[in-house]
Amino acid sequence: MPYRSVVRKDKSTTQVRLVFNCSSSKRGDLSINDYLEQGPNLNPSLLDVLLKFRIFKVVFCGDIEKAFLMIGIAEDDRRYLRFLWNTNDKGKEYVVLQMNRVLFGSRCSPFLLRATIRYHVRKYLERYPDCVDMLDNALYADGLCYGAETVQEALSLSAGAVSILKDAGLHLRKLCTNSRELQSLWIKNGLSNEVGFEQNCKLKVLGLVWNLDEDCVGVDVTPLLNSLESMGNTKRSVLSTVARVFDPLGFISPFVVRVKKLVQEIWERGVDWDSKLPDDLRIQWEKWCCETGCLSEVRINRCYFSNWDRDAGGIEMHIFCDSSQVAYGAVAYFRVVKRVVMWTDSEICLHWIKSSATEWKQFVSNRVVEIQDCVVPDRWFHCPGLENPADRLTRGVSAVSLKSDDLWWSGPRWLKSPRYDWPQQKFRVPDEYMQVKRIVVHTAIVKDDPLIDISRFGSLTRLLRVTAYVLRFLGKLGGRSTRFNF
Repeated sequence: MPYRSVVRKDKSTTQVRLVFNCSSSKRGDLSINDYLEQGPNLNPSLLDVLLKFRIFKVVFCGDIEKAFLMIGIAEDDRRYLRFLWNTNDKGKEYVVLQMNRVLFGSRCSPFLLRATIRYHVRKYLERYPDCVDMLDNALYADGLCYGAETVQEALSLSAGAVSILKDAGLHLRKLCTNSRELQSLWIKNGLSNEVGFEQNCKLKVLGLVWNLDEDCVGVDVTPLLNSLESMGNTKRSVLSTVARVFDPLGFISPFVVRVKKLVQEIWERGVDWDSKLPDDLRIQWEKWCCETGCLSEVRINRCYFSNWDRDAGGIEMHIFCDSSQVAYGAVAYFRVVKRVVMWTDSEICLHWIKSSATEWKQFVSNRVVEIQDCVVPDRWFHCPGLENPADRLTRGVSAVSLKSDDLWWSGPRWLKSPRYDWPQQKFRVPDEYMQVKRIVVHTAIVKDDPLIDISRFGSLTRLLRVTAYVLRFLGKLGGRSTRFNF
């Protein structure tokens, strides 16, 4: 198997990792990955893990040391994982080695890791149900990210996770938390050797940058900035840059949507992969690149409910949505009342949603039914376009504006006020915008043509004679089911 080293200088522990190319093969032959089943994805949703990470007041993170290398390969299968290894600096002497552990580069490695951990963890379901649930739903690949409402509960969960994984020969290391009290308890119980909080200590948590001291999170734009240093003004470079933007919670979506709109224009104009961008598109691209550095200053509180008193009431969620010809999006905010409220600045869409779906054309009707199944129409409200934060997702903003955009980070000002201060507007939708379904009624008139038209006879005698001949003829037809009208 061919292999290469992957160097990650930003890692605090393993900075060099050996990665094998299990998809490599000779022309016409199959690779190792072609023979392997990938297996199902057993990892929880990354979005679910990050959302839970922002819910708890006390959170903790850690990762399993050398997780792949802790899982052995069956002896009969190891001979398929052979590779050449250079034994001296001159590169002339090689020996044949084989991997005895799960390797980086195999298509089934993520499944093997997750399936092995799940098999082991399920043994403790009766003894530690909460810990098992946490490891099932908050362990993403080899990284654990979870929390609790109290320090004691967080200590119990983290200690249970360390104990369960230790029984499987897995070491949960680099434990970190936003609670100084929890960290002290870890040190006291021998779960962590880290002492104290470093000022402005920043850690990476599943793609987010977490400042433990301030307990706030941001987006890691370092890989993006590093790639921009060597990028050119071609379609290939633009698409490569867009692929490096990792923002699972959508913090910087109003900024990213600008470059996505640029990608649409590039495709519409038919620009070749390695051709220079037209001047107008190049200016947009260079401006976007220059603003990217400001994103490292974007920070937001990690915990949604850091100042929430449970006795004060429930949680109210407000979701704003908007769309344009090139993009659509939605953004959600929390208030301390248990309710979900939907907002749109489109009076037409609001009228569709609040009416019966059967009134509209098929295209509109299908979408209205889907929306009404998710949220009752009474929860939908209208807000002015200038006060709709979702508008940022369809039009885009600069990185400098995004940093101090209160509408995006906190929602409209009236969202913090009582309901009677919310926008109140009676609107009427113009008739030309109403997609009313037209009902076509077909009317059919049945006209009977009599076999004998009495109006064509001048005397009764002649009419009776003709009628007698017709009846005689019909009698000769026998059992035929022909029906005649007189």
